[in-house]
Amino acid sequence: YDDWFLSGGIKYDLTDNLVGQFAYSQSILRPDYGNLGGVVAVNDDTQIVSVPNALLKPEHSTKYFAGLQYFLEPSGVVGVSYYRLDIKDMQVTGITVNPEDVGYSASDYPGYIFRSAQNAPGISTNEGVILEYDQQFSFLPGALRGFGMRASLTMIDPDGERVNMPKKAANWGLRYSHSGFDLQLTGNWQDKYRTSALSNTSTTANNGI
Repeated sequence: YDDWFLSGGIKYDLTDNLVGQFAYSQSILRPDYGNLGGVVAVNDDTQIVSVPNALLKPEHSTKYFAGLQYFLEPSGVVGVSYYRLDIKDMQVTGITVNPEDVGYSASDYPGYIFRSAQNAPGISTNEGVILEYDQQFSFLPGALRGFGMRASLTMIDPDGERVNMPKKAANWGLRYSHSGFDLQLTGNWQDKYRTSALSNTSTTANNGI
């Protein structure tokens, strides 16, 4: 592919503590070799024929990012950011297709469903907001100044169903460091999300500490 990809960004100090940021970038995602020219897989249990797509095109994406960060005294930050991701020719796996479109006839594997990777038409869009907080409590007296805390929340609003993309995710952490002693406790939470493009698969949630 002989594409040009532009990227850049600016940061501006609105006040001594408040910083604004804007960024723009373009990128490409090439098709997986297995989706382009892999072998045909026939599952007699589910009666599904998975066929590669030699005409699968790469994804082209454009990302816009804007954020505000407020730096806390003496050590910490509170931030909010927004991003938008526009994807052209998004690659989608597990799409049901006509047998004739992938080199078969209706008499081949009668009663079976044919599936292949396809490029979604038009522009697909994801939008998201990220809230973040990180602070070292160095303003506390004595040994208490070794405490610190961080947390973030990500909320995503896609224009359609996405694989491996929870619409909400959160991370948090507590830490204590003093006189060579360091202790950290972290955790994360993710909303339910689809693990496969196939219609007979379920969603899952992921929580951890």
